[in-house]
Amino acid sequence: LPIFKLDEWQQFGEVLEALESAGYNELDQLAAQCFYRAENYEEAVRIWEECDVIQSPDYNRAKARVLGVPEGLEYLTQVEEYDSIIAEWEKAGKPRNLYWLPYVAPALEIKQQYQQAFVVYIWLDESVKVKECFEQASQGAPPIRLITVLLQYFYRKKHWLDAIESIENYLPTVIGSERQKADLKFDFIYEIACSELTPEHLTREQRKCYERFLKEQVLSTSDWQQYLLMQQVGVSLEKIGSLVETLEFYEQFVSHPNQELRQFAQERWIATKKKQEDYARNHGQIDKATKSHSELLKKADSWEISLESVPIDPSPVPRERPTPQLSAPAVISAEQSHSPTATQFLIQGLPNGTNVEQLEDGVIRFRVRHLVIKVMRQGQQVLITDALSSREVRVDGAQCKVIIGEATVEAVGGNQLLFALSTSGYNGSLICSVQKPRLELDIQGCSSKISIEL
Repeated sequence: LPIFKLDEWQQFGEVLEALESAGYNELDQLAAQCFYRAENYEEAVRIWEECDVIQSPDYNRAKARVLGVPEGLEYLTQVEEYDSIIAEWEKAGKPRNLYWLPYVAPALEIKQQYQQAFVVYIWLDESVKVKECFEQASQGAPPIRLITVLLQYFYRKKHWLDAIESIENYLPTVIGSERQKADLKFDFIYEIACSELTPEHLTREQRKCYERFLKEQVLSTSDWQQYLLMQQVGVSLEKIGSLVETLEFYEQFVSHPNQELRQFAQERWIATKKKQEDYARNHGQIDKATKSHSELLKKADSWEISLESVPIDPSPVPRERPTPQLSAPAVISAEQSHSPTATQFLIQGLPNGTNVEQLEDGVIRFRVRHLVIKVMRQGQQVLITDALSSREVRVDGAQCKVIIGEATVEAVGGNQLLFALSTSGYNGSLICSVQKPRLELDIQGCSSKISIEL
């Protein structure tokens, strides 16, 4: 096409439209094309729709411009403007509502941004696509953060078979520390114990898969009690329906010196033995049922427990877990480096057992629940990343700023900034002072605030 200015294209369109009105035929579509070149998209769309010519790429692009976003995303998809869809989504702050996500997720996938597509498909709860994009993003060796997000999704949606398959498939190749790999295994058992899973949800083969995992990956380790309470392991065995394994497990604790553990083990042994008796009786195994009943009465009498007082199903397990005694003290002091721009800082209030890593360039990294926190000596900055949503918050102590997505919050006329991210489960306070800025974080599930001096 010849190169004309926008106003010249507009004039051509007006002339052609006038000629069409005067009786000259088949000029309307040409007029619409001129208006499109003039970037008068409203007029172009009006004429194309009057002519019922709504399949062309130019019509879809013009319609998208007229509607704006997110209403126009449907039309951008028609012409495969995937880069534009992604750019508009990022410009809008990556909203999570259904006006955006059904168009954004395929665009990210087609542009091979598999990790981000994986997260967006989780928001959409499209499990098939979640698994496909996870495979593409991980290439057989997923980073620990990626598989953690996948498993959390399966736990929330009660996709227990997907969860066990993912752990068994990827645990040997996952990229992470030994501590992080251990967390994956023990978190899985904890989630089962706290879930509404029942033996009826599992096939026989699935139950065997769970039993094998518990035996080989958890009970065979010498330190499982650093990560899980006895009640949590026992109830997880009950919930997958492993009667023999459950009885054997509780038998280890029926004489425990701790009265609470001893009583719990005895009562749950009785309940499990009753299930074993019922199972045998329902399958016509009368001799086995009679034997189980006899053993049940004998133990109940020995422990002085009334059978009627023991519920057949376990009560909810305690939510708290042991803290692995691994690495971090509650207070960490970083020595001043030789760099003239480095600062001295102090971290207080970390949960016991927090693993604190020293990275390159004087960066300290640690993880508290689902938050990965990096403290940067140079520049007095802190980066907080929500591992479940990839949402980042950057705190700049030197400039007294908090940057959340595209938004920047600054202290004007004061020395304190407050911010809260309810979806990520934490809030913070940046106290700015001339000598030592301080960041305080209050994280849901933590008993005390974490204080970081910069």
